[in-house]
Amino acid sequence: MEILVGWVAFAILGAVIAAAKGRNAIGFFFLGLFLSPLLSIIAALVVKPNQKYLEGESTLRMRVRLWELAAMKCLCCGCVMTLEDGKPNSCEIDEVRPRARGGNRTWDNVEPLCHKCNQERAIAAKRGERVEYSRDYRTTHPAFIAGCERELQRYERLRAERIRAQSGWSLPLFDCCVPS
Repeated sequence: MEILVGWVAFAILGAVIAAAKGRNAIGFFFLGLFLSPLLSIIAALVVKPNQKYLEGESTLRMRVRLWELAAMKCLCCGCVMTLEDGKPNSCEIDEVRPRARGGNRTWDNVEPLCHKCNQERAIAAKRGERVEYSRDYRTTHPAFIAGCERELQRYERLRAERIRAQSGWSLPLFDCCVPS
């Protein structure tokens, strides 16, 4: 009986670790339940966090918020941007460190550029130029950086609340790590 309780407890632990990384907790729970709890825990610890896109953050919402934080101006050339797609001055999300080189679409790695500047940067990257930090236009806009930091704190707070709600119980460990 004790072995069965331990088996289920460790399967739950694997699920909680997976949920904290934005992965499917139920899948990791059943992996641990049917195969091995140790396998579930190891897989949950090894798997990368799911941050291709911010969980719960839509691309449109992020683009609008970046546009507002940049005072509707491109951080590269300073032109007034629009939210309409297909125009040379339409606002686009640019990753400072591109996803192809290991970057994420997170609040501390994005900047709003107009379509023209974003395309020039993409062409430079295709030519082999290292564009990730050589063309970081955020550094000259401290108010923009402060706004992105506030958005990142808001996102982390909502993510921690979502994790607590999914797990059904609160860990004191999370309370000290969540910005208020």
